Amino acid sequence: MAESQGLITAEARAMVGRQSPPVAGYVVSEHEIRRYCYAIDDLNPLYVDADAATAGPHRGIIAPPLFLAIPFARDTPLGHIREDGIPMPPGDAARPAISATRTMAGGTEVEFRLPVRPGDTLTQRRRVVDMYEREGRTGPMVFTVTETEYVNQRDEVVAVERTTGITR
Repeated sequence: MAESQGLITAEARAMVGRQSPPVAGYVVSEHEIRRYCYAIDDLNPLYVDADAATAGPHRGIIAPPLFLAIPFARDTPLGHIREDGIPMPPGDAARPAISATRTMAGGTEVEFRLPVRPGDTLTQRRRVVDMYEREGRTGPMVFTVTETEYVNQRDEVVAVERTTGITR
C-alpha cells in the first residue's frame, strides 16, 4: 500500500527507533504498595507484612510485579481524554500521529528483572520499536509496538515492557 493511501503518516514512521524523554514517577512508599495490594486483593506477606517480608528472600517489603504503572498514574481532566478513552498528554513521543482515531490494546509482555521497593523512584524510558499496517475485517489497522524500560534511582533496569497498540 502506498504511504499516501495508508494510515501511517511520515511523521509517525519517523518515530520508530526514537526514544521519548524520560518520565519520572513519584517515590514508592510502603503505604502505596499496601493500598495497591488491598485494591487487587493480593495480601502476599512479601508485599504487606514487614516482619514476614524482612524474613523472606528480598529482606524487606517489595511491590507486586504489576505495580510498575502506579508511580506514573496522573490525574487527567475529562477534557483531556481522547474519544477512545486514552489521555492526551502533551508531547507524548510514544503516541505517533496516525490517520486513525480508535486505539485498543493488542497485547503486553513484561520482563521483570528486579523487585520494586519502598523508597524507589522509577523512571520510564519509552521508544517505538516497530510500526506496521495490516488489513483487517473492518479495514486497515496500524500496529504500534512500544518498549518501555523502567529503571530505579540507581539506573538499574527493574522491568522491560513491550506493548502493542492497534489503531484503526
